[in-house]
Amino acid sequence: MGDDVLRQAHRSRNYTREEDELLIKYYGTMPLDELKKMFQDRSAGSLSNRAIRIKACNQHHFWTQEEKDILRDSYATTRVEDIELILPNRSHNAIVLMAEKLGLHNIFNRPFTEEDNEYIRENFRDLSNSQMAEHLNRSVGVLKGQMRSLGCKRDTSDITKYSCLNKYMRRHNEVWRRKSIKKWNGRCVISQEPSTVVHHLINFGTIIARACFEHGIDPDIDINTCPQDVRDTIVSAILCEQDKYPMGVCITKDLHALFHKRYGLYNNTIEQFHEFARSVNPSLDLVI
Repeated sequence: MGDDVLRQAHRSRNYTREEDELLIKYYGTMPLDELKKMFQDRSAGSLSNRAIRIKACNQHHFWTQEEKDILRDSYATTRVEDIELILPNRSHNAIVLMAEKLGLHNIFNRPFTEEDNEYIRENFRDLSNSQMAEHLNRSVGVLKGQMRSLGCKRDTSDITKYSCLNKYMRRHNEVWRRKSIKKWNGRCVISQEPSTVVHHLINFGTIIARACFEHGIDPDIDINTCPQDVRDTIVSAILCEQDKYPMGVCITKDLHALFHKRYGLYNNTIEQFHEFARSVNPSLDLVI
């Protein structure tokens, strides 16, 4: 009876973060009997089940050549969380470990130089986070972390300023963007190359204008001076309007630029995109 209770206690004990990291690092690189020695009171069956749950079994082996090619093509300039959408069977740690094995480097994760730090110190009061991040080829999240480590804290009045409602909405549309990437498996619908660039089939400015008209929102409103509850209401109205139309499509950066060069930046339509896709790939049978 006592042994049964002890065994049940061991089975129900949650895995720690340290144990998960050990599994991710070593599972599949040594026999289970050897691996068990690194864990206290864990059975081989428990380790195997946990490895499957956290995808540790995919960390070291069974990477296809196609997966490696996708990683080589995208890792340098794409956030790891976006690569996870392109490689849905690979965890964040698996992607980073394989990238290290392949000798790949990511612009968003490279160390900050003293020149980078000096740029931040000189400009954080006058430039927005997005402007500095673009200059430094960093994600906004990574930049914020470095600013905190440097003690570069703005006064509460130094908030990001948005020049128009469209700019504000593009910073608050991440859920839709990620859903669009997931729908198309992170591949350009025209060339099938890996890409996390998302194109609105119905121009986003048109969607915003329709939402403003329907809900009585001033399209020229100064979003910077609105109370937070008003901002939330505006965002909700525009996102609801956006949901009436098809999801965005993944497209390579070069093709995206070519599309807008050909058709302009405003009043874009689904018909334009179909026409463009056929002109680039005549054999394409695209269903959106």
